Amino acid sequence: MNKKELKKTMINKEKYYTAIDIGSSKVVTIIGKQDQYGKIKIIAIGQVASTGARRGIVLNKTAKF
Repeated sequence: MNKKELKKTMINKEKYYTAIDIGSSKVVTIIGKQDQYGKIKIIAIGQVASTGARRGIVLNKTAKF
């Protein structure tokens, strides 16, 4: 990234928000971006099966969440 691109990136201060829900059966992630009116627009959602947690307790730290 050159200086011009870096400066552009630093000036553009968009706000992003994330949430992660780690459950016993699945892990869900959501990413939102604040628009010019202050409202959060969802731009990405991800979901994967959870294999390392049961009843709110992490059983296997190396398992895929």
